[in-house]
Amino acid sequence: MSDDKSNLPENIIALEVNGEGVSVETVDVPALLELAASFFALVQANAKEEQKSISLNGITITNKCVQISAHTNNVAVAQFCTQKTHMQISGELPSSRGMTDLIRRAQTSLRHAPPDWSVVYKAGTWSKSITLAQKKIRPMREMVSLRATVNKLNGAPHPNARLQSPTEQHAFTLKAKKEQIKRLGKVILAEIDLQAIVQRNSDGVIETGRLLDFEPVNTIADTMLEWQTWYKTNAIEWDGVKDIEAELKARSH
Repeated sequence: MSDDKSNLPENIIALEVNGEGVSVETVDVPALLELAASFFALVQANAKEEQKSISLNGITITNKCVQISAHTNNVAVAQFCTQKTHMQISGELPSSRGMTDLIRRAQTSLRHAPPDWSVVYKAGTWSKSITLAQKKIRPMREMVSLRATVNKLNGAPHPNARLQSPTEQHAFTLKAKKEQIKRLGKVILAEIDLQAIVQRNSDGVIETGRLLDFEPVNTIADTMLEWQTWYKTNAIEWDGVKDIEAELKARSH
């Protein structure tokens, strides 16, 4: 990663917004503050992950174009964590455990910023503009097969099921037929294997969808019942044996 030069004192980290006509008098304040808040929060979180403590105090807003800066009590850690933050937000560095939400917040603030803004992160003599990596385009509408837990059911007038899957970032709701809702009522809070047509947003999160079909995931009790049924049909001489393992051992001698 090539570094640009900044003229800030070593104990200062900052976020700078450049663009035609951008000044403290004209800047979009909510967009600017969200950019700065998400940036500074991630810097501090990275310091905590490194088991270091840094303070960010004494905010300064400079009209060049617009720069928000803060003093830090630990120059080396602040500069390291600022550069790490840049790499996480740009997508050059994979997000570590516990950082995903903070990184996503910073990336979202960049996507929602005015398109003509150029955003620069600074730490002492280091500075670099931030550019988000091109996201993979996921199908907005797709057919999926998922294993999910049935969390909640709603009936008329708009039947739907609230579900949670370990392969999805968030819980999601699927429209369903009345007959499907009745069947789902028998497996509430249990797992099912489902097929559905879903609509995703730009982050790949399921926004809505329609349940096509599902099957309950067999529990241990279900499996035992299936074996018992099989024995009654195919090996009736074993049906009355209570301890099959003991009987097998006895017959082996």
